[in-house]
Amino acid sequence: MQIPQELKELSKRDLIRIILDLQKRLAIYENAHIPSSKKRFPERKKPSNSKIGAPKGHPGTTRERKEPTERIDVEAVQCKHCRDLLDKPFKQEKKVIEEIPDPQPVRVIEFLIDHYKCPSCNEITVASHPSLPKEGTLGNNLQAQIALMKYEDRLPHRKIVQTLNRQHDLDLAPSTILEVTNRVAKRVEPEYNKIKQTIRKSPNVYSDETGHKVQGKNFWLWGIAIKIAVLFAIRKKRSKEVLEELLGDNYKGIISCDGWTTYSKYSDNIQRCWAHILREAEYLAEQHESAKLFYQELRELYNLVDRVTEQDSLEARKRLYLKCIAQMDRLVGRMEAYKELRKFAVKLENGKVHFFTRVLYPFVEATNNIAERSLREPIVQRKIIGTLRNEKGIRITEVLLSVLMTWRMRGLNTYGGCED
Repeated sequence: MQIPQELKELSKRDLIRIILDLQKRLAIYENAHIPSSKKRFPERKKPSNSKIGAPKGHPGTTRERKEPTERIDVEAVQCKHCRDLLDKPFKQEKKVIEEIPDPQPVRVIEFLIDHYKCPSCNEITVASHPSLPKEGTLGNNLQAQIALMKYEDRLPHRKIVQTLNRQHDLDLAPSTILEVTNRVAKRVEPEYNKIKQTIRKSPNVYSDETGHKVQGKNFWLWGIAIKIAVLFAIRKKRSKEVLEELLGDNYKGIISCDGWTTYSKYSDNIQRCWAHILREAEYLAEQHESAKLFYQELRELYNLVDRVTEQDSLEARKRLYLKCIAQMDRLVGRMEAYKELRKFAVKLENGKVHFFTRVLYPFVEATNNIAERSLREPIVQRKIIGTLRNEKGIRITEVLLSVLMTWRMRGLNTYGGCED
């Protein structure tokens, strides 16, 4: 391989500095917490030898047959072979299909709105109608459909316009889509505030954050979830102030999270995510032979924590808590003998008590998977949308994603909620 002349002219010290800098840059793409989509050299999965489809003996599923809403007689008059007239059919076959209507033209409704003057107090009363939108010239059903196409079907503005034009001959501009989603977001904003209050009253929450671009600049998308609700917020900071805004100044519940220092600055009631720490331990075990035994011991410690239930007595849980702390101390002490594991040992030592909160409070999960799962949908939206344009786009996104995902978690009708 030809060595560039500019490298030949460098001193040994400069070459070492360049190599160390490259290693530092590459480390961004080579650690336990980088998602597979961002890895420079993702591992290739070995091809599976198993057959495609359900395994033998799988019960299988069949779509439920619906009752017909209309019937069509399929008749023939002539024989298709010799053109002779046919008698009565000797047999009739039934076939039930499900069909959608042909594209329907949009309904254009003129409302004649009466205004009244009260004879008693002289005040004006304007008549209202449930189908009459409070803003704009697009109906409530259409506004709800646009919001769902954007935030459930993940369609860009241009695709929403094309789809509505094909289905209803409705000629809209992409800029109209932004205004419509803004109106729907304003309509459901009280629901967003209710979700925030529900989250604040929960005895524990699951929190995570990921990057999001706004006008090309780095912001943070926060997701704070419980089993029946999720609250999203897009902020410039990844600091304690955001938690104070979303959870309040004195949230007393337990926060399940990763090891980001913001959480420990905000609260002492923390359950550190075991999935994060095990993933990092596994990565070290793949890199260093010395880490393999420690990884196995950490997994056994996790199994102890994960098996605790609310049926276990408080005294038994307290004894187990002290046992886990002592076991972690021994593990960290042995790890410190290995240079390549010392940084990881410090991480375990610093978060030691927070790994075992679940032992005392078994209603808390050992991992932060609830928060991580809640962020999947916004992350897909982020990949489709790219950068948000302004504060209006931020507010629309965080309100509609929070409300729609919460309604889905509760099994509610998102379409009906948006059109009210």
